[in-house]
Amino acid sequence: MKIGVIDMGTNSFHFILARLSPSAHFEVLLRDKEMVGLGKGAMVTGELEPEAMENALETLKRFLYLAQKRGADQIIAISTSAVRESKNGGDFLDRIKRETKLKVQIITGQEEARLIGLAVQKSFVFSSQKNLIMDIGGGSTELILSDSKKNLWCESVKLGSNRLSQAFVLSDPPKNSEIKKLEAAIKEEISVYEKPIRNFKPDCLVGTSGTLECVFRMLQKMHGHKDSQHEYLAKDLMDLYGFLKTKKLSELEKVKGLDKKRIKMIVQGAAIAKVAVDLFGIKTFRVCDQALREGVLYDFIEKNEDALKIEEKIPDPRRRSVRALLRRFPEFKEHCKHVAFMSLRLFDDLLPLHGLGAPERELLEFSALLHDIGYAVSYRKHHQHSYYLIQNANLIGFSPEEISIIASIAKLHRKSVSPRDIEELALSLENKEKVLCLAGLLRIADALDRSHNSLIEDVAVSLEKKQIVIELETNFDVQWEIHEAKKRQDLLESVFNKKVIYETKRRNKRKSKKEARVSR
Repeated sequence: MKIGVIDMGTNSFHFILARLSPSAHFEVLLRDKEMVGLGKGAMVTGELEPEAMENALETLKRFLYLAQKRGADQIIAISTSAVRESKNGGDFLDRIKRETKLKVQIITGQEEARLIGLAVQKSFVFSSQKNLIMDIGGGSTELILSDSKKNLWCESVKLGSNRLSQAFVLSDPPKNSEIKKLEAAIKEEISVYEKPIRNFKPDCLVGTSGTLECVFRMLQKMHGHKDSQHEYLAKDLMDLYGFLKTKKLSELEKVKGLDKKRIKMIVQGAAIAKVAVDLFGIKTFRVCDQALREGVLYDFIEKNEDALKIEEKIPDPRRRSVRALLRRFPEFKEHCKHVAFMSLRLFDDLLPLHGLGAPERELLEFSALLHDIGYAVSYRKHHQHSYYLIQNANLIGFSPEEISIIASIAKLHRKSVSPRDIEELALSLENKEKVLCLAGLLRIADALDRSHNSLIEDVAVSLEKKQIVIELETNFDVQWEIHEAKKRQDLLESVFNKKVIYETKRRNKRKSKKEARVSR
């Protein structure tokens, strides 16, 4: 399964497309990023600016185009503090849905922290037993305490590089008084969580996302390191911050490792890390290259593990969709699979008469697999309930006409078939004729497993001038099954204008036709 995740951050929009595995793993197929600046001005005015929304919309359309071209099965889009806190955020999401059909989910700060922590926990090799995971975004900072085995606590603070750059406009270069006010404001916000964090005594600060990744790259350039797993001392981070806060913007442009789009807010962002290191007595600093969007993928895997396992076994989305529907009614599964097996046997052996191809064969199989799910509603008229459930199950990969064919075959699998039943089918004349033929096969196959015990292990057909001989391979007395089949053979007889008769023989391990096998 290919899942795309769009993270609509306050500063940057991130897109990741990945192929998921049920083993808590994913393969990244594509990454993209755009510094949209959606939160520009919004942290002060409380409203998203028109230009920022236009930029955001264009970026989303580009991401969706990439997802479509690369065959994404599903897109998960999330928005964070910029949209969450804006008065016109809801209107903007409504517009996105109107223009792109994309439904964006606003997540809480707490959920954002949980997902970031999940990403780090799943992907990072900790060097310390006690860690403070920190994600400094544009509008908020997420704090997570981890003991390297599990995440113990998480919170979101209304501090971010974009938010602080709007609230604290620094001189060029910044004045000492401005820096003191900035640090004091940060400390006031973070100190609310001083007690639980100090009691935990974290040794290492594990940074994620743009600001702290940028800080890490600058440290790498300054110290000549290339190892992405390098661990820096807290003093190294402090020295870097001390360097940045004294420089003019023109001087910052020359700093290696500093993204030019972050120059105007890097001091405010780095100040958050500096205050946290000071306040909580942290000794070392590292970064993890996975964050919120990867957390969404890991979370999806955890919640859809069974479906992903099935996808590995059944890569075809149409077949997978049918099997998923059948799994909702497990009490009928074995009977339906056996009926599908016998239906395909009949289809293959009667090919000289009906002349239908692989598409019709597949639709017969799917209908046979689902023909009895209506029992979940009621025994009485269960064939009609099956029709309704199939029509409204949102089966993936089928055209509306194909779904109607599958549902119609299932509807005609029992009771007598009257001219009115045929007239009521919402199908073209050509497809009605196909349905009558396929339903005729299903009716007999279903009757031959009337006991739901698979007493008839295999069937074979021989064609004579005026009759169809169905040979039943079994080691049991199946007179009841034959009796039921005779009651339902009228439709097949009318389609081919031949009499249907039955013969039995003892089971002799007949080699199955590969193409008639139904995946179990």
